Amino acid sequence: MIAGNVSNLPTKELNILATEYLGARVLYTAVYMGARSELMSYVRTGLYGWSVGIPLYVLIKAGNSMLGGGSV
Repeated sequence: MIAGNVSNLPTKELNILATEYLGARVLYTAVYMGARSELMSYVRTGLYGWSVGIPLYVLIKAGNSMLGGGSV
């Protein structure tokens, strides 16, 4: 989020991504604490990937913005 602010990404988009990240982490934690089956472990893995992908997306988008490139 700091990189997004420094590169002047739209505030609304950063707020949406921050909320999405927090939601993904809350869901991941709930599934982590309650997973009792193999299926839920796959759901947990997907949620983890989703939550890691959001900050990476912001970093890539901020980097492209700083370089003067197009959006992702």
